[in-house]
Order: sequence, then C-alpha cells, then structure tokens
Amino acid sequence: MYLGMALVAGVLSLSSCSDDPKETTSQTYDDATGLILTVNGEPVIGKTATYVREGEAATLTLNSTFDLSAIPGVPEALAKKIAGPGVIPGSAETVLSFPVTGDNTTFAGVGSNDYCTYEYSGVVSEKELKLDITKLALKDLTIAGKWVPQPFDMEEDWESDDYGTIYTQPIHAVWDSSADFDFMGTPMAMNDLLKLLMTMPLLDDMSVRLPDALCEMLRDVTFGTDGNIIASYADLNSESETLAYLQSPSNMAQYVLKGNGNMLFYLNPQAVIAADSRAAATVPGGIDINNLLGNVMAQLAPMMSEGVPMHYTMANDQLTVYLGTETLLPLLKTNVVPLLRNEELVNQLVEAVKADEDMGFIADVLPGMLASAADVIDGTTKLEIGLNFKK
Repeated sequence: MYLGMALVAGVLSLSSCSDDPKETTSQTYDDATGLILTVNGEPVIGKTATYVREGEAATLTLNSTFDLSAIPGVPEALAKKIAGPGVIPGSAETVLSFPVTGDNTTFAGVGSNDYCTYEYSGVVSEKELKLDITKLALKDLTIAGKWVPQPFDMEEDWESDDYGTIYTQPIHAVWDSSADFDFMGTPMAMNDLLKLLMTMPLLDDMSVRLPDALCEMLRDVTFGTDGNIIASYADLNSESETLAYLQSPSNMAQYVLKGNGNMLFYLNPQAVIAADSRAAATVPGGIDINNLLGNVMAQLAPMMSEGVPMHYTMANDQLTVYLGTETLLPLLKTNVVPLLRNEELVNQLVEAVKADEDMGFIADVLPGMLASAADVIDGTTKLEIGLNFKK
C-alpha cells in the first residue's frame, strides 16, 4: 500500500514538473523609459517597444500611439489615443522574434514586410532597450532619388480663352465638377479657374506667379531608398540677404510604393504635435481656425498608422505625386461646405469685405461665389492636388 502511494505521488510529481509554465518576463520601453532607437543610424522618437521573454524565446513588438488631445484644436469628443505609424514603413506594428539563452541580453536578426527588408541588433536591460535597425531598404525603388520641382514654363496669350499654353509647372491640380464656380458673376469650370490662379501674376509689381514662388520655396525632395522623404526648403526666418535652405530630418516623413501608381505616406505625429505654437485665430462668425484644423487632423490621424493613400505617375525623368479624390473630397465636404453654407458667417464676411478699400468691389457678388463653391464641392467627381517633379 505504501509502495503504491509512493508510485502515485512520484507520477504526480513528474506530471507537475512537466506542466510548469516557462518563466515569462515582460517590459515596455518608450522615449521616457529607456528606449534608444535608431534606423539606419538616425535616431527615432515617438515609438514603443515591448520586450517579452519566455524561456529561451523572446519577442520585441514595435509600434506607436499618440494622443490627439496634444494637437491644438482637436475637439474633446475626438481627443483620444490612436495608433501611430510603425517603425518600419508599411507596418503599423513590427514583431521581432529571436532566441535567447541564459543571462544573454543581446540579440540580432533579419526581417522584412511587404515593402521593406532590414536587419536589427540590440541589447536589453531592466533600465533600457537599445535597438538599431540597419540596412532598411525598400523593395520597390521606382521613384527613389532626388527630384526638383518642375519649372514654370508658359507661353502667354491673354487674348485667348485659356490665357495661353502651360508647358510645365510644379503644381499638379485637377478638379472636375458638375457645377461651375461663380467667378464674379461669370460661370467658370474649376479647371479653368485653377489655370487662372496658376498663371495670374502676384504681388504689387505683378512679378511673381504662384508656381514660381513654389519653385523658390521648395528646392528639392529626395525619396530615399530607405523610405525616408527628405525636403530642402527655404528658411523663412533667416536674416540672410540670400535665401537660406533647411533640410527636414530623417524618420519624420516616409513612403512605400504599393504598385499600379499607388503609394502610402507616413508622417511621424511628433512633428505635428511639435507645431503647436501657432496663435489661436478666428474668422467672422466665431469659427475657430484651430478647431477647424483640429477636425481635419482628427480625420487624417487614423490614416497615419496605415499610411495616407496617395498616387504617383512617372515617365522618363518626370514624376507627379498627388492626393486623390478619395482623400481630399471627404475633408472638403465635412469641413469646408458647412462654412460656405453658414449664412451668419457669409454675412459677416461680406461686411468685412465692404470695409476693405482694396476688396470692397466684390462684396455684392461674394455670397454667390461662396454658394457656388459649396456646389462645386458637392458636385466634384475628380480632385487631385500634388506636385510635379523632374530629376
């Protein structure tokens, strides 16, 4: 009897040992709690890494979240934490899996997603996690390289109905609508109005056009082989007599190509949140500009983790990158049309225009212009806004 009990106890003991779960440890790191992250040698902020070890296997989960309430003007009802863009372009979340043995705290490996390949290495401790992602490269390099805005080249003919012929220009703008815009009492198709805006000289001496100004402000854009977008742009705060240029940092704006002329654009929201120094502004009717911008940002923010859909066309040494109807039209219908149909706002705008010596002459036709603008948006079938580049 005692022998039988001893055998049963032994079997139960062995069974208990074999079912013991492996010891699991887990810790989350971010900018404030010890995450030191670089991608191709450049530091990256705003990300989160969760390290989980179970026995001799470990995983590292990389993602980001951000709080919309940190963006000025976001309505309280929309102020919540949402997913941000991931560390690897094309993936909102990246999971790295690797073996670990004993007290080893270092790890390394290779990885890929639908759009990129990369290598990684790191070291983890209770106080910090250092992760270096290296050799990050896009699989599709179709548009990779340095591009400059297309120069504005036009043959003027102001006697013609279309003001002349535009051969090249830096701004890509297409707007098809079933409704015409009321241009001071004259119906005008939106594409004709856009052409007028592109060709009409600006400033008091009529010396500069909008496309010329853009070419001067934006020197070049590089679509990197690592998915980074780096822009060289004019420093408006420079006190130099000659125009000085700044360069946007790595890991702020990124892209991947999906094929068939489709691409995804990613913006690190930390860069957006940092731009919170603008002064509060209102327009007649009590419309809070910050609130309007906040609403727009709240609509765009959910796209940031999965990427803002964009399009591109490329032929020889020419490239066009643009936002399409599916992205732009909902923003206009939700945020602009209600303003254009706000009778109180329109009346106050009319009064403000009447009081302006330079603009008073359009006060009587302004209500019709604003109403037609709302009709144009409601009747829009195609809308594209972007940039034209050359190598």
